Amino acid sequence: VAALGAVVALPFTLIKTRQNERQTRATEEGLITDRINNAVEGLGAEKKIDRIGRPVTRPTAGGGEEITIEWKDKPIDGAVPVEGAKWEVFSETRPNLEVRIGAILALERLARNNLDIHVQIMEILCAYIRQNAPASEAQETLVQKWRREDEAFDAKDRAPFPDENEILVAAQKLKSPRADIHAALDVLKRRHTHQINLERQDPRPADKAGYRLDLRRTNLQGADLVSAQLAKARLDDAHLEGAELYRAHLEGAGLDGAHLEGAALDRAHLERARLLGAQLERAR
Repeated sequence: VAALGAVVALPFTLIKTRQNERQTRATEEGLITDRINNAVEGLGAEKKIDRIGRPVTRPTAGGGEEITIEWKDKPIDGAVPVEGAKWEVFSETRPNLEVRIGAILALERLARNNLDIHVQIMEILCAYIRQNAPASEAQETLVQKWRREDEAFDAKDRAPFPDENEILVAAQKLKSPRADIHAALDVLKRRHTHQINLERQDPRPADKAGYRLDLRRTNLQGADLVSAQLAKARLDDAHLEGAELYRAHLEGAGLDGAHLEGAALDRAHLERARLLGAQLERAR
């Protein structure tokens, strides 16, 4: 009788076990989703700062004038105070870098501990870099300035092309990425082999080539990308002037139209990379 009872109860026990497993899995997935949402919310954190300033006019490159705010702790050369302008308190909203960096590190932990959502988190971080470091914010380099001025003058009036040392020194002085962008790039650099293999196996792309980091049209001037794992990354039209790409893995990367003037490419892996229209003046 005991044996018969056990046999009869077995299917119900299995059903209950499966239900418990499904419930546990659903709970875990819900917790992970909540953590991702909280981290993503942190990526948009801002803070308000009060600064003392006054409206002033300053000359523009085109020969005109523009009105801007001159901060008391950061005077503007050649600025003229607007008539009747006085020093007053202005509220300025800035990214809360501490909170944003914490959110980026939280996403990194989630990606490492939950490999099934690794690709989605890489998409989030790449989108964050594209939105917060767009190519439109890149500084004009010495080579670009020479090209712009070269087009405006006749051949006899053209200035000589900048020498190698000038280009390298100017590239090294370019403003490097903001601290939060630097943190996000570090996460991409630290991806381990299991994570990279998951990207290659991702079935979603139409060409079945796997997931590719999308950093197109970004401003990564002066970025520290030493030994970065950027194989097959999409870096078309990215600004990488003065970037440290020593030993970087760029196999199969898309670098069409990329700006690499004065970049350090010592021992970089560029097998099968696309460099159509890339600017490589004085790159090492």
